[in-house]
Amino acid sequence: MTVPHHPDSGHPLSLLGEREGWKLIQDLWAHFPENMFVIGVLPGDTFVVEAINPAQHALLNRPLHDCLGRRLDELLPAPGCDEILANYRRCVAAGKPLRYEERGVYLDDVGAERRGHWLTLLVPIRDDQDTIRHLFGISQNVTDIYRARRAVEEQNVRLEQRVAARTRELEQLNRQLEEQASRDGLTHALNRRVLYRIGTEELERARRYDHELSVVMLDVDHFKSFNDDHGHHYGDAVLVDLVRTVQDALRDSDRLGRVGGDEFVILLPGTGLADARCTAERLRTLVRSNTHCSISLGVACRDTADTAIESVVLRADEALRQSKREGRDRSSAS
Repeated sequence: MTVPHHPDSGHPLSLLGEREGWKLIQDLWAHFPENMFVIGVLPGDTFVVEAINPAQHALLNRPLHDCLGRRLDELLPAPGCDEILANYRRCVAAGKPLRYEERGVYLDDVGAERRGHWLTLLVPIRDDQDTIRHLFGISQNVTDIYRARRAVEEQNVRLEQRVAARTRELEQLNRQLEEQASRDGLTHALNRRVLYRIGTEELERARRYDHELSVVMLDVDHFKSFNDDHGHHYGDAVLVDLVRTVQDALRDSDRLGRVGGDEFVILLPGTGLADARCTAERLRTLVRSNTHCSISLGVACRDTADTAIESVVLRADEALRQSKREGRDRSSAS
């Protein structure tokens, strides 16, 4: 006998008769590519396998008669089985369909154990007394999706690591390039452009906080004779040795720059004229004792009227020329 059609009921399956509906269920059971199963709900919190479709049977990888009527804990290892049973109990307790994600162990085509991921839907089936006697389940195997997602995530991590490493390399290279662009190629003292930029910043800071700032200008006595008598390579060596000696004697806050052939300027933040003069004399003595040359120096301190570092450098240059007029190998203050 065929159940009358009710096309106006609003449910798609209402278009099917009883026989057609049963045939549909049989075809789905036989050909649906995902796992389908029916679990019997017995007293004493016991769940037994009542039916499994071919996809589920293939996953269990054991004879069908060895699967049906068996408790779940007789078919599956304990860790995975405990999680599945907990979800069955949740569905029975809720009395309504339950969707969840689960993990477990299965046997692959060659019988090796593999970990898998499934998206599962459980539907409770009630008897005439409204008691849940069965659970119908469908589990979609999403293991390949998880593996692909994990592979993408791992690849993203590797790419991020490579990008981070490359970024660090580029940052280090940029620092090196910036350092090279700020230094004199021969002596590695600051070049003129950078020295005057730093000098401008130091002058603005000194004016803002009413701090002292001194400038020392120096050059090598009779430097031309080194080049004329021994060659330019010797003169270059003299300059390199000079800068190394002077730089080692300065504070971290002091700045040494090359502003001409053998002319150098030193910025002394937080230093007044008297202390700057002492620094100049100390440097002159060190150079005289530890290198193959002597130097003349001029010292100047910022004035409240100074609005540009060039003004202070100009006064230090005037003091340097005074040292030269007085016989060289000495320091003078402006």
